[in-house]
Amino acid sequence: MSKGESGLTSVVMEKLPEAVTHLKESLHRDANLKAELLGFTSEFAAKLSQTPPTAAALRAALGSLDGRAYLLCAAALRPELRG
Repeated sequence: MSKGESGLTSVVMEKLPEAVTHLKESLHRDANLKAELLGFTSEFAAKLSQTPPTAAALRAALGSLDGRAYLLCAAALRPELRG
């Protein structure tokens, strides 16, 4: 997880604590869900790494439905994504 992504997930955790907590609890109960979300976040991060490093391109990618889902999942999975 990059420094920028870490900052964004911190904001998601601050602004949507109930949603992040709910997803974290679901991940602890459901190993299949956790595996699927780890795959999704990995795939989206790979796509994001191919996005031009401009504010507009990154805003569009992260503002998309998948981008918002990625940020929520990354916030919930944060310890597992540290590397």
